[in-house]
Amino acid sequence: MANVGTHTVTWNGAIAGAGSVTITIAATVNAGTQGTRISNQGNEFFDADGNGSNESTGVTDDPSVAGVADATAFLVDELIVPTLSDAALALLALMLLAWGVTRTRRARRT
Repeated sequence: MANVGTHTVTWNGAIAGAGSVTITIAATVNAGTQGTRISNQGNEFFDADGNGSNESTGVTDDPSVAGVADATAFLVDELIVPTLSDAALALLALMLLAWGVTRTRRARRT
């Protein structure tokens, strides 16, 4: 369950044996944050005997980093949207016009 106001995500479920759980969080990064390093470190609480009380706690680990208890982090890259120069845009417009004229002529023949 996500709580946007407190910037928290909670999950409460069973893990079989020595299993693990992967929680994926989809988020929107605001424009203008290019070059910002975003880091997330989660807390885990574990009820070993199933009585409703947590006997142990810990912090999450980024599996792509060696060691344990590593925060998951990434750098916000600049989003590059391809654009056309004025000349390329004019050429594209001419090509589309030529295609349209050709299609119109073929349609009239049939």
